[in-house]
Amino acid sequence: MVLRRLLIVFTALIMGQALILFSYYTHENGNFYEMPDNSSGPLQEGIFTGSGMGFVGEVELEVHFLRESPDSHPLIGQIRTLQSDEVREYWNRVIKELKPQVIDRQSTDIDTLTGATESSRAFLEAVENAMDKAYETK
Repeated sequence: MVLRRLLIVFTALIMGQALILFSYYTHENGNFYEMPDNSSGPLQEGIFTGSGMGFVGEVELEVHFLRESPDSHPLIGQIRTLQSDEVREYWNRVIKELKPQVIDRQSTDIDTLTGATESSRAFLEAVENAMDKAYETK
C-alpha cells in the first residue's frame, strides 16, 4: 500500500516535469509568445504602433497603453488594426479571438489559432513590437 502511494507520487512528479519541459519546447517552437522583458522599467502611457510578418505580408497595429488611475502602471487598453493584407477570414478570427485575450490577460502568452497560425503570430508579434516601443520611450 505504501509502495503504491510512493509510486503514484513519483509518477505525478515525473509528469509535472514533463509538462514543464513540454511548455518550454512549445514556446521555443513559436506556438506562443511571452511579454517582453520588463527590465527597462514600466510601460509608458500612450499609443504605439507595432508590426509583424503574417502569412501574406506585414500587419501593423496601434496599441493603446492606458492608466486606470494616476498611480497605476499603463495597461493594454485597445488594439486597432492599421494595415493587414492577411486573408480577411483569418484576420477577423484572430482579432475576434486573440485581441480580447491579450487585453484580458495583459499578455501575449497566448496560443496561436489553429488554421490561422501565421496571422496569429503576426498579431502577437505586432503587439510585442508596440510594447517594446512603449518600454523604450521615456
